[in-house]
Amino acid sequence: MLTPDHTMARQSNGGYSLDLVPRLEKETIDLSTRLIATSLGQTNFAVDVRAQLPYGKGLLVLEVQQPKPSTPRMGFLITVDEYDAAGNKISHGQASGK
Repeated sequence: MLTPDHTMARQSNGGYSLDLVPRLEKETIDLSTRLIATSLGQTNFAVDVRAQLPYGKGLLVLEVQQPKPSTPRMGFLITVDEYDAAGNKISHGQASGK
């Protein structure tokens, strides 16, 4: 999902919903997000996260149930990059793989 600076984006797909609000900084993206996963009308997973992520990096949000999961675990991978108006990825001087 692509979303402009300081603009909330919402995506829903079956059993989950995702809200994102990015704030572009010089070397990082200040990201606020809310993830909610439901099944059969019941909320199974809900989390609010705020993270400052360097461009080109990501955030893995993993559900951990203790002691043993009654349903399959869920994970969400959020990656952050900046794109220009033409849809080209903007390089922030980071070598890939670092």
